[in-house]
Amino acid sequence: MKWINKSLFRRLLVSYLITVLVGLGAVGFAISYFAKDHFYDVTQEELVRKAKNVNLAIQDLPLPNQEVQNLLAFFDQSFNTRIWLFDRTGKIVASSMEEEVFIGKSVAESMVSKVLEGKQVLSELEQFEGLDKPMLSVVVPWGKKDMIYGGIVLHSPVEGINKTFGFMRETTLWVTLLGVLITTAMVSYLSWSISLPLRKIERTAMEIGTGNYNQRVSINNPDEIGDLAQT
Repeated sequence: MKWINKSLFRRLLVSYLITVLVGLGAVGFAISYFAKDHFYDVTQEELVRKAKNVNLAIQDLPLPNQEVQNLLAFFDQSFNTRIWLFDRTGKIVASSMEEEVFIGKSVAESMVSKVLEGKQVLSELEQFEGLDKPMLSVVVPWGKKDMIYGGIVLHSPVEGINKTFGFMRETTLWVTLLGVLITTAMVSYLSWSISLPLRKIERTAMEIGTGNYNQRVSINNPDEIGDLAQT
């Protein structure tokens, strides 16, 4: 650490860089950790609202038919989400995609039991085997209060969310690099404005020390260095 202590420029540069890096790093961490979780929560709440709208449209249609299929396809395009219907046994009986490979498969029993109790479920990818992309999923009861036919599942891909936060992290990195450049330039100027007068004072003091009392320091800075030069 001696090479830092011997140079005013280095001390200023290191202190400013640490401040910039720690500050921007903390902001980047907060964006990556807290904002992402919040955005996921907001997205799932929006999915729940959409799922309830789907239920309102099909709650009088207890059996999947072409009308139900057309409604699911319409909501799929409107909401940009994949929609499944499963019966009281958990078997998937309809999907918003006509050629859907998941029809006939079953969802988790724990999810079915909650839906039959009239509860909504915020679920994760691992509860839906076969999905090849990360999804945010919600499940709401399908039917009415006095009769539940099964559940409605809405899947929303998280690729767009991840890309958004990837862009934010990249932006934070570039802002950090810009902050480093600005800090280096600012420290260089501060160091020059401080060290140049001090060198003049040092040279004049050395001349006076050799007996040359005619030497004077021509520094008129309106700050502490100017006061030192006048003294």
